[in-house]
Amino acid sequence: MACTEVSPAHVPSPNGRRSYGSGARPPRGGSSGRRTDGRTGLPGLRSDHDAQRIVLPLRELRQHQRMLVMESQAGAVQTARDSAVAIPRWLPSFSSLAFLLPVVLLYWQLGGPSSLLTDPSTGVHVRAGDWILAHHEIPCHDLFSFSLDNKRWCDWEWLSDAVFSILHRWHGLSAVAAFSVVLLCFTSLLIYRTARLAAGRTVAFGMTCLVMATSTIHWLARPHLFTWFLLALFCWMLQQAEPKESCKWLQF
Repeated sequence: MACTEVSPAHVPSPNGRRSYGSGARPPRGGSSGRRTDGRTGLPGLRSDHDAQRIVLPLRELRQHQRMLVMESQAGAVQTARDSAVAIPRWLPSFSSLAFLLPVVLLYWQLGGPSSLLTDPSTGVHVRAGDWILAHHEIPCHDLFSFSLDNKRWCDWEWLSDAVFSILHRWHGLSAVAAFSVVLLCFTSLLIYRTARLAAGRTVAFGMTCLVMATSTIHWLARPHLFTWFLLALFCWMLQQAEPKESCKWLQF
């Protein structure tokens, strides 16, 4: 019976694991036998491709964390700026001031709502509206001139004439003047909101004051107030739709 000499470095242990003698070294990579890459120091990496698969996602995660920190800092700075320039709640907003601006100018520069009725054309529009509501058609000939009786006339302001007639039937010329003031207030508000899309609140309100103050010479209870209001509304809609691709129906 032959005897085989067993090296002390490879003597099996009772629990089934390989034991090493006092003079033997365990394999490189730790006592557990796991391989360790010499470049990265990460266990279980057999090539540079394996190292990149772990290192690259870590870099992306760090960059994402940095971007989140920068965005949070920028948001905090913007919030601080907004709170610094925010208007106290007990003060009226610039939109409210722009809406009430025509009332202030009306009493300050023109002497009150009665100044809106100084043009005799207001009565002509009211009576033309009465004729339209009575006959349910638009007049095609002159109704009021004795020297040009039955001459062809195109009343292109027939809709505003009908509105003035309805207001006059409801509460007289006072209703016509009050409605004209409301139109001016909404026109002023639209001018401010349009300017606000391209400038700050102070600059937008200053421009609104300039526009409304220079137009007081034409503040009369006449159909051109509808034109001002609709023009301001159209400009606001164009300015709103300019940076947006969803409002393609306005791009013509």
